[in-house]
Amino acid sequence: MECRGVYTANILEASQVMLDLYAALMDHFDCDNNYTGYKFWKDPRATTPMQLAGTLYYHFPAHFYKALHTIHQYEEEHHELTTSLLKQKKITVVDIGAGVGTFSLALMDFLYKWSNSIKTELDVILIEPNLQNCQKVNNDLCC
Repeated sequence: MECRGVYTANILEASQVMLDLYAALMDHFDCDNNYTGYKFWKDPRATTPMQLAGTLYYHFPAHFYKALHTIHQYEEEHHELTTSLLKQKKITVVDIGAGVGTFSLALMDFLYKWSNSIKTELDVILIEPNLQNCQKVNNDLCC
């Protein structure tokens, strides 16, 4: 049986900026007692800094690459059309169920990595309907 190897064109990688940011966050969480035990938090609902760190550690990488894969698939199907993401001057994203903003970060990272000299204006609206994540701000319930 012949080993054909892996097609590197199908391997998704975050930009170095995103990789460095994620590594810096994890380093911070590892050194701050407020985040002790975050690697054991697997519930995506977060109400404390430790739980938010756990969500970033446990859920973010998988969902980031799923979102990036979806964005790449879309671009492959539309790269020659006017609907190509890389041809847009302005994109508005409504990220419903945003959590920590994983899809929006994946889109920003994709545009950063692949847009070359094209500058795209990006408006991002994050909506997190999980009421457990809401806080009182100026007597209003904000999510």
